[in-house]
Amino acid sequence: MARGSFPKPVENYEAFAIYGPSILTSEGSQWAHYRRYTTATFNEKNHALVWQESLSQGLQMIEHWTEQYCRDRSHPIFTLHNIRDDIVKYTLNIICRAGFGVTVPFRPTCHLRDANTESLFQDSALPPPGYRFTFASVMEYISTSVLTVFLANGLLPRWIPRSLVPFFKNDFIAYDDLRAYLNSLLENAEARQGLSSHNLLEGLVKARRNSTEDDGDGKLHDARLSDDEILGNLYIFLIAGHETTSTTLRFALVLLATHPTIQDQLYDEINEIGRDERADISMWDYERVFPKLITPLCIMLEVLRLYPPVSSLPKWTSDKPASISYADQQYYIPPSTQISLDSNALHYNEEYWGDDAAEFDPTRWDKRNRNSFLAQNDGTEGLSGPGLEHETIHKPVRGAFLPFSDGVRACVGRKFAQVEFVAALVVIFREYRVSLAKISPEESKEQMRSRVEQALQGCSNYQTLTIRENVPLHFRKRD
Repeated sequence: MARGSFPKPVENYEAFAIYGPSILTSEGSQWAHYRRYTTATFNEKNHALVWQESLSQGLQMIEHWTEQYCRDRSHPIFTLHNIRDDIVKYTLNIICRAGFGVTVPFRPTCHLRDANTESLFQDSALPPPGYRFTFASVMEYISTSVLTVFLANGLLPRWIPRSLVPFFKNDFIAYDDLRAYLNSLLENAEARQGLSSHNLLEGLVKARRNSTEDDGDGKLHDARLSDDEILGNLYIFLIAGHETTSTTLRFALVLLATHPTIQDQLYDEINEIGRDERADISMWDYERVFPKLITPLCIMLEVLRLYPPVSSLPKWTSDKPASISYADQQYYIPPSTQISLDSNALHYNEEYWGDDAAEFDPTRWDKRNRNSFLAQNDGTEGLSGPGLEHETIHKPVRGAFLPFSDGVRACVGRKFAQVEFVAALVVIFREYRVSLAKISPEESKEQMRSRVEQALQGCSNYQTLTIRENVPLHFRKRD
């Protein structure tokens, strides 16, 4: 099967091209052009920045929780009834700093905004002058209303007066506000040209200035990215850079609350590594510490296996036929055939994962676990698929694990996501034990566990898979 036999049906992603084309919404030479600039920005210097900002945001988040919900600061114990909003803020602030060079404090601000770019993005009750949405609220609105925003701003003819379609009012406002926020990010990055900051936007701004590049056959062509192309890719970085990781973190916290033994294994590893590090966790070095954190990485992989953010990966055969080989037989697929790769069918398949495929068991990934079903694949070449490049983990059969897709279209930000996820677990579980919280004094432990299991089973898929119900969590500081 030739590479490119099953391209992405980009027409399925038109709703994500409202600000311009991007690496998500393009194919062929246009996609390769965008990938050249975006992939280069996801490097180890950027990952070190992600690590640093993730630790900082995580510590600020914990401090915010204790201030808001803890009655006795000397014995921190508190319950979070809705953890979603703070986890979304955590990942959004990280993409702002490591992605776009804008530092956003975790705590909501109460003072008047200064006339600078970073002030625009601070969380507050009121939007900045000239805006109807705060940055956090416009991201929330567009993330949950992407289809109506697309209908209003992508499909509705421009000549129709907005006053004639009042039901799209908020969609128009959200679109305009986010465009203004994105433009301010771009202007801020332009003003900082020459200052190496290792963020993702830096590479796109350089591409704005590049004039020519070799297309491979010795011919030069215009290689600059237009403002619309930069805005289109910025938008995708924002959406993909915080939505998927925040939902994965939320699943992880709930699952760890229901599996205290795994939580203890996580704490023991963090504690063991911390013995050789500074007491101030914000000073932990990325290059030295991150490779040692095997258990939190295994937890992330297991959460992604059981609850993949995107449960279906669309492909098609384009205008040419294709063939696949299965069980020593060739199968012919006609042109223009729509294909859907079902992540759940792959991730729960006992042929690839063993008879406990439906169970939450992060140790199945840990290479120190020689009894893992996946250990039989050790030594097999070609198994280091997207997100599985680490030497410390077992690998499944290639193609059996698809949270980051696979092949040339694999997610370019997968390690970015892994670093911020691992850092979050380190900050939270180094200090706190997390358990399920009752929703009423009369609720028994059995009823509580049943309620949480139903919440996990009833998760829904809009843009990404998410838990629809709030699952209250109890935090108790470790002795």
